[in-house]
Amino acid sequence: QTTDKFRIFYLNHANAAVRYVTIRNGQGAGDWMYGGGVQIDSAGGTVDHCIVEDCKTGGNGQQGGGGIYMKTGRVSHTIVRNCEGSNMRNYGVGIYAEGGLIDNCLVTGCKNFHHRIANGNAAVCLMGTSTMVNCTVAKNTSCFVSGIWVGSANARAVNCASYGNGFCGKETQHDASWQMEYSGCFASGDVGITGKAPSASTTMTAAFVNCAAEQFPEGSSG
Repeated sequence: QTTDKFRIFYLNHANAAVRYVTIRNGQGAGDWMYGGGVQIDSAGGTVDHCIVEDCKTGGNGQQGGGGIYMKTGRVSHTIVRNCEGSNMRNYGVGIYAEGGLIDNCLVTGCKNFHHRIANGNAAVCLMGTSTMVNCTVAKNTSCFVSGIWVGSANARAVNCASYGNGFCGKETQHDASWQMEYSGCFASGDVGITGKAPSASTTMTAAFVNCAAEQFPEGSSG
């Protein structure tokens, strides 16, 4: 636990593992910083049965993973909660994955209060070849996508639930209907759905497999 502005864990080996630990108050404070609590780099690593809380990224430039940023590896049976981002280009305030597996996790209470739409801003952002399985994403807050964002043709969310995710207030670039439609799940480009997100309990092909998504009212904090 720390109050200084640095990441808590950096993993970059297939056998590196953090288990049964509470990771708190990590902060990636520099520009173009990823992973406030944990970064799993390209050689891999595992976060298992942990709590990652009150971590954040802040600064200028593109950022991601206030709680966890992963290029590969595995995050399993872990709670990511109350993590933050303050940049409009902050990808995955709770978890930002470019690869690897996220399974049996809970992401809750994460928020990004930047007022402008940009790329990402979801509680969970799945890019590259990342896969999320048997996870719950609930009661997160953002001014754009507040639940799960799938932004790659090869990324997947499977058997996941996204509910109770809300918005930080009136979005300056789009109307209320736009906000409500992206409170649950959103897939960009040609990876499953384009345009409006589905209503509750809808199975989404390609990007989302057997996932339940609930819309949340505009202006709600989740």
